[in-house]
Formats: sequence, structure tokens, C-alpha cells
Amino acid sequence: MSDRPSKFKLFPLIIRIILFGLGAITIPITGMVIINSFEGVLTGHDRGVNQITFALSMAFVAFMISALPIYFSFSNWSRVKRFTQFLKKIPKVGKLFATIEKFIAFKGTNFGVGIVLGFLIWALCEIITGKEEAVDAGFYLPLALLITGIISSLPSPKFFFSGALGIFVGQVAFMAFVPAKGFGANLWPLTAIGLVPAMLISIFGGLIIYTISSKLISRNRKSIENENNASPNH
Repeated sequence: MSDRPSKFKLFPLIIRIILFGLGAITIPITGMVIINSFEGVLTGHDRGVNQITFALSMAFVAFMISALPIYFSFSNWSRVKRFTQFLKKIPKVGKLFATIEKFIAFKGTNFGVGIVLGFLIWALCEIITGKEEAVDAGFYLPLALLITGIISSLPSPKFFFSGALGIFVGQVAFMAFVPAKGFGANLWPLTAIGLVPAMLISIFGGLIIYTISSKLISRNRKSIENENNASPNH
């Protein structure tokens, strides 16, 4: 019987909860997007081929934004797990998977700090820049993502990905639950999707701290080894 602690199952559970939450809270907004997309078509104002195509495209995207997270939150991941285990048996691919798993390992402390920092990015945006939304504040958002990526990795540098993930979740939480007037706030699920690539900035910030931390640890280790080698034998 395996005595592995429950923390090994905690990360998938957290991911499922986040996916379900994102899908559920987007339903009212995506529903409005679908209704608004077909409003002109149903009333007879916009019945051209281009308008109908655009309405169908918007409705499909809106539906998938809500449906896919909910689907994956309930889906059975055993097949995916078996497939990844098969890929790991391939020498070079297995090494790549090992490297990826090392960098996306989960750490609750980094994740929690990241959530707080991600929320603050948007909460402080208007105070610092005068803009209601961080996506409209020019260089503020990239700079904030870089700085928060650095800070969120400090508790455990090798788990910097957890910090970046927390920063993303914190931003989405602000957009979802704090009222705002801007376009991005009204269609925040689309803004949230646009912020996914921006996670790379936070990851880069964390990678800086991880690299510095690794070099310092390596230097200290070599220093200790040199001292031990230089000490006289008794």
C-alpha cells in the first residue's frame, strides 16, 4: 500500500476546481455574448452572410469558453496519464518530460503569494496609472507581471511556475468579482484568455530568481567542499 501523502493528489484537484470555477462563472457572460451575437440576426437588421458567420463564430467561441473548462474539470485524466507515461519511455522525450515536470511542480506557498500579487496588479492599477484596467495601462502590466513573477518565486525559487500560475488566477479573480466599467471587464473571459501568454513574463521573472538561487547554492556547495578538502586530516 502506498504511503504517499495526499499532497500528490492536491494539485490535480486544485486544477479541476479552478477549471470548473472558471467555466461556471463565465456562463452568464458568455450567455449574454451569444444572445447579443444573434440579436441583429433575429431582429432582421443583420442577416447578411458575413453577419451570420460572425454571430455563429462569436457564439461558438463563447460557448467553448464556458464548456471546455467544465468538461475538463470532470473528465477522466487516466488516458492522458497513460499516454504521457508511454511518451516518457522514449529517451529524449522522457528527458524533456522530466525537465517540464521539474519546472511545473506545484508549491502552495508560491501559488498563494502569486494569487495575492495578481489581484493587486489590477487593484492598484488605477491608483498607479489612472487606468481602470491593467490591459489598457501600457507598460504597467508587463512590468508588474515581471516584478510579481520575481517576488512570487522567492519562497521556493524552483517552484516559480506555481507563482506565475497564482498571478494569473489572482488577475482572473479580480476581473470576475470586482466590478469595473471597461471593455475588458465586461468581456473578462476573453481578457483572461489573452492573459495566458502573458504568464510567460511572470515565468521569466521567476526563472531569473531560480537561476540566481541555483548559482548561489552551487557556489556555496563548492565553497564548503573546498574548505573540507583544505582542512587537515585528523
